[in-house]
Amino acid sequence: MAVEICHRCGRFVCSSCLELSGEGVLCTECHERMGVGGKASRRAVTSLVLGILGLNCGLVPGVFGLWLAHQELAAIARGEAPVAGRNLARGGQILGYVNLVILVLGLAALVVFGAAIRSAFD
Repeated sequence: MAVEICHRCGRFVCSSCLELSGEGVLCTECHERMGVGGKASRRAVTSLVLGILGLNCGLVPGVFGLWLAHQELAAIARGEAPVAGRNLARGGQILGYVNLVILVLGLAALVVFGAAIRSAFD
């Protein structure tokens, strides 16, 4: 028999499925989805791994890690991904930005160096 309503999804919750959190009463599914005591999603872990790989293997994987990190953080904000992955996604985001900055600076240096060489031979 239902005794409460989940504050997140609006489902009726029986007394044995009732979970209390900082957001109020949650059903078991929403409680797990919010990541309370749960594990990080694969997307959060992958964003961090790609950020690390980018620094070691050519910067491009880090840019993809940045994209995944933004997706994961947005999903966490919407309550669609476990909160446990927030720090991993933030790490992936930071490393992704580092990869992106190094990549852009490297490409800019290549263009300037190429222009300098071209003007030296003209």
